[in-house]
Amino acid sequence: MVEVGLSSWDAAAPTVLVEEAGGRVSDFDAKTLGTRAQEIPNRAAARALEVASIGQQRYEALAVRGKTLVDSIRTQASTRQLFDQAGNTVSRGKAAVTTARKAADDTYAAILSTFGVGRTEAEEVVTETRATVNTATKTAAKKTTTAAKKTTGTAKKGAASTRSAAKGAGTSAKKTASTASKAASDARGKVGN
Repeated sequence: MVEVGLSSWDAAAPTVLVEEAGGRVSDFDAKTLGTRAQEIPNRAAARALEVASIGQQRYEALAVRGKTLVDSIRTQASTRQLFDQAGNTVSRGKAAVTTARKAADDTYAAILSTFGVGRTEAEEVVTETRATVNTATKTAAKKTTTAAKKTTGTAKKGAASTRSAAKGAGTSAKKTASTASKAASDARGKVGN
């Protein structure tokens, strides 16, 4: 705003408004206008460099803080416990699978043995039937029953081992989940800093 012949009280209120808004009120001097106009690009360039320098400093500080935060989370006790517990859970899971496979193999071998005993005994029954039908049948039935009981025992033992290993793996998985929750909680606390 340019107006000639104003008194100081005429410009007081607008001056306060302009300065409160972040502006600048000054005298208008036509003699210095050219010099001021030439200084504007230099001032703008200097201000831009200053703002860019501040931005770079803040970015570098933020990057250092981020790296520190990530390193802190990686090395905190709960995160290390999480990795250890997860490794334990994987090991127990593998052990449960191995136990189940062994139980299945043992059961299969016991079944084959039972069939072999049954076949052998049946052949003996056929051979001995000509002489003593009743005695051979009872003996074969007893031996087949014994072999079947052995197979049942082997299968039960394998199933119990598998249940125990699976229960251990489940317990370990629960611990892993709890440890992961604690690590995440600790990390949240650090991220908020």
